[in-house]
Amino acid sequence: MNEHFRNNYFTAVRICLLLLMTHAPARASSYSYGSSGQTVRTIQERLSAWGYYTGKVDSIFGTLTRKAVTAFQKKNGLTPDGVAGPATDYGDAKLCYGPQ
Repeated sequence: MNEHFRNNYFTAVRICLLLLMTHAPARASSYSYGSSGQTVRTIQERLSAWGYYTGKVDSIFGTLTRKAVTAFQKKNGLTPDGVAGPATDYGDAKLCYGPQ
């Protein structure tokens, strides 16, 4: 392997590694008291359909949403911290991510 080819090869490898590092998938978010938005709405809708949430579906993670998430976590053997996130997506019961 000549020197010019080797330098170009290693430069290409460095560029690929840099691109992989900067375009890595984002870490999944967690939702807790005070959060709001479409994912919170989805959480409320799913918890309501499953009988945990009885409040208004308003896209705001308030006291009732926290209580419903905690009840869901207890029922499914998860740490009952009232935070909806990757650890709360339990088996087929996808609270935040993926299909119901």
